[in-house]
Amino acid sequence: MALTRLMAVLRQGVFPQRRSLNRSVGWHDELPRFVRRMLLESNVAAALRRATEENPQHTNALHNLAVVYHKQGKVAESVKLQRQAVRLELRSKSQGNALAPEVAGWARKVAYRGFVVVALLLAVIVALLYLA
Repeated sequence: MALTRLMAVLRQGVFPQRRSLNRSVGWHDELPRFVRRMLLESNVAAALRRATEENPQHTNALHNLAVVYHKQGKVAESVKLQRQAVRLELRSKSQGNALAPEVAGWARKVAYRGFVVVALLLAVIVALLYLA
């Protein structure tokens, strides 16, 4: 009960008689949504531009920046960035994430030994269950 009364007082302003002077309580409610969205998109665009400047090969940042530009109406820039992101993604997939031959051989040995250990443990457990 006291909490709801407190919330009502805060909604009206700290001092109801000075409500016209106390506009800072709900300023975000009065700010239109599209203005807030524009401010957020400009902040996001700036952050994504910084990310692409730091790492030009960052395909996700390029794609997300293209989406933001498209929402802002910068279609030509959006298409350019989207094509660049797709080109980088295709190039990275064609190169593949192949391991060096010595690393691949080591990984194969470790996997084989792990498989043998697990298979032997299962065989021992089955034998113990059968004999019990």
